[in-house]
Amino acid sequence: MACWPRGAIEIAAGHSLGSTRRTYDWARIHTARDQALCAFAEHLTRHPADACGAAAAKRLAHEVIDRWSAEPDRTAENVAQALRAAADALGPCRP
Repeated sequence: MACWPRGAIEIAAGHSLGSTRRTYDWARIHTARDQALCAFAEHLTRHPADACGAAAAKRLAHEVIDRWSAEPDRTAENVAQALRAAADALGPCRP
């Protein structure tokens, strides 16, 4: 079964899950999402992203993740393992 990790990260960041009865700090949520995408892309390439500026880094992360995801025979299990490994490499969350 194919899986797109960018979509998984979007959902984890709350995309399309917000309640109309609450207010959210979307700028902060989007920043965290973009950092997660960059961290995952860096994990996949095994080196820091070489991009100047936030917009360029985001485009590069999308390209890296999408290319990796589109490889033949990539499965949801592969994606889950890669996401888990990337999260483990970051260490514990800090408030």
